[in-house]
Amino acid sequence: ETGGSVRRINQESGFVLPRIVDVATGSRFAGADYIGLRTNTAHSVKGVGLFSIMAGLLGLVLLLAGIIFAWLREARGIIGPQR
Repeated sequence: ETGGSVRRINQESGFVLPRIVDVATGSRFAGADYIGLRTNTAHSVKGVGLFSIMAGLLGLVLLLAGIIFAWLREARGIIGPQR
């Protein structure tokens, strides 16, 4: 037996969500109102990479502005010299 739990999230009496807690040791990983997750060291973080999203957002804004400018100029003649 694994000591785990299977829960029905949506019961007839309403929406009931069990707590999720860290369990360091033991053979029981579930209770009346919680589901336990075993804490272990089966993972390792090799590195963290960060990058700025502002350059991408600025590029998106410029692209959209160019598309809107071209559409207004071609479709209605609102911007630029009149023909």
